[in-house]
Amino acid sequence: MEEIEDQVFRIPEISINDLDIAGFGNKKLVVVVHKTEYGSNEVTTLQGMINAIKYDMTSDIFLVQLKERQNISINNLLSDYKDIILLGVEPSEVGIFVDFAPYEIMLFEQSRMLVSDSISEINLTRPKKVLLWNKLQEMFLT
Repeated sequence: MEEIEDQVFRIPEISINDLDIAGFGNKKLVVVVHKTEYGSNEVTTLQGMINAIKYDMTSDIFLVQLKERQNISINNLLSDYKDIILLGVEPSEVGIFVDFAPYEIMLFEQSRMLVSDSISEINLTRPKKVLLWNKLQEMFLT
């Protein structure tokens, strides 16, 4: 008989006030980046991506910038989201413990998730930029 191993996941005790979060999230899109990897070039790229899917950076999304080694439980902090895009962030860092494939849209009961490389990596690698753009079109423009 196969042994079943218990897994315990620590839920970070953090409040929404501890987060570096911007935007009003009117279209229930959460974008998560690492603060240390989010400079002016990355801001420009993200603004272009958000505009291309016909969303507004300020009113339509929540932008969460994780501090170094910060783990959160996105479902406890922002439970009312429809879509989440992780740019250079692992799902486990936001409290989502699933097997995932980068650049594949994951469907959950009430939401979707897309995981990709960081914006700086995407800026350096044209095939990754094209792949991300194709997935964003599939998620938001079809």
